[in-house]
Amino acid sequence: MIRPVSERADVLILGCGYTGSAVAAQARGLRVVATVRSEERAIAVRAKLGADVEVVVAARLESALVAAYAGNKTSIVVCFATSHEAPDRDTDVQDEVRNVARTVAAAVLAIRAGVVLDPGAALPTPRPK
Repeated sequence: MIRPVSERADVLILGCGYTGSAVAAQARGLRVVATVRSEERAIAVRAKLGADVEVVVAARLESALVAAYAGNKTSIVVCFATSHEAPDRDTDVQDEVRNVARTVAAAVLAIRAGVVLDPGAALPTPRPK
């Protein structure tokens, strides 16, 4: 079922694990919908992020789910990992994830305001290449 525009997400996070949770935390004030694979994970995400984030359990991602929540101004963030062990130990990766989250939130707010900018330009690089 496609939802009315008023119920569409500003940010739709497909896979609300480590990175998805960081994006959701930075997107306060926006309508955030996040998918998880199990009710157990949904409970954990709701406890961590609170009522500001609508959590949807989807064992499989299907186009109908995306169509139900995404509108023409929805930012879709896809976050899937095979393991969380390495990111849990790598603080540079954690800083990079936070930068991604801040950049997505700033970009969505700028788009909503009709402003074109480079939202990540001022962020520090945790691991210069």
